[in-house]
Amino acid sequence: MTDYSTTTARTRAVNSVLSEMTKQDERWGADRDHHPFVWASILGEEVGEFHQAILHDVFGGNHSGTARDEAVQIAAVALQVIEYYDRKS
Repeated sequence: MTDYSTTTARTRAVNSVLSEMTKQDERWGADRDHHPFVWASILGEEVGEFHQAILHDVFGGNHSGTARDEAVQIAAVALQVIEYYDRKS
């Protein structure tokens, strides 16, 4: 059974991802038809930024405290990739 705190955290996470997707759509356009290799590169870059944020959390650095934001961006890009494939089918 899911408790209130888990449901609240999940709702916050999903809302953050949807908000980030809106920001990406406003910046880059909603119907981006990148080649899958381009999507993979974008996603890989976001994962790299997440790794950097974690390293900075542990060892210090100017990206300390940004890991959650980077994780949100990873999820948003992953959903953009799914939307790309859905548009193609």
